[in-house]
Amino acid sequence: MHSINTQRVIFDDPKDVIVLRHKLAENMTPEELENICAYPRSKVGTEYSVSDAIKAGIYAKSKLKPIVESKYQYCSRLVAESFGRAGIDVSADPSLCTPADIQRNPDFKKIDGAVREAAPEELEFAADKSRDTISKQTKITNEIIQASQRILGKNVQTFEDIYRELISSPVNDEKIESLIQGSGYLTIWADDVLKCPYRYFKTNYLNDAAISNLNPDWLRLELSMAEKDLERFNIQRLSLSDLNNSFPRKVFKQQINLYQTLVSLALQRQELFRWLLKENGALNG
Repeated sequence: MHSINTQRVIFDDPKDVIVLRHKLAENMTPEELENICAYPRSKVGTEYSVSDAIKAGIYAKSKLKPIVESKYQYCSRLVAESFGRAGIDVSADPSLCTPADIQRNPDFKKIDGAVREAAPEELEFAADKSRDTISKQTKITNEIIQASQRILGKNVQTFEDIYRELISSPVNDEKIESLIQGSGYLTIWADDVLKCPYRYFKTNYLNDAAISNLNPDWLRLELSMAEKDLERFNIQRLSLSDLNNSFPRKVFKQQINLYQTLVSLALQRQELFRWLLKENGALNG
């Protein structure tokens, strides 16, 4: 299971996709929304299970409940389990939830206007794999998980599984550290800095005219993303620091250093877009 940039998702027909929002979402606090979003992030790298998805479909038609004890995931199960973390029931049994269960759930409403015809430059962007950092991250993460399975066993599906295995037994700590070090995972962030320097450096905004012509909504969006990343990366860094204090491992220290770098970059983006909003005359507060 991995995230994807929706700007790179192109559909042949508008009827091929539907966007739904839970009725409680509008009144949720940022903390409640983050609780829902944190769960699928923790499952990044988990293997997709076609057989589990088929079992859910069989159950939906026959109501003969199969025995499902699986460490794998499929799309609608992940959605149901994520909402379940916030105490919201999406289906009678989250482990057997189907896309139809979500679509039929009266607590979800369709968002109109969420799909539109792509402009030529958007089609070009979607097709440009050289700028698709998320796909690169997906590939590297899958390679790390698969290689870790050969070292630690098939139960490893996520980075959290790797951490649990190393807590139980540190004997493979150096092997996993070396695996991650050589994978390219620790420097994925550099792609964004190189390809999108306007998100990091004031030198891309050399005159007042250029700044005044910037879209304030875009500036606010970039600032919001930077602030969310900063909070998320800080949580990960502090969590790993606590883990490393109790169970010193080279892998944990390696990940702490990575998240410290990500925190620094998020701070850099936050400072830049606050400055741009101020210079643009659009900073509130």
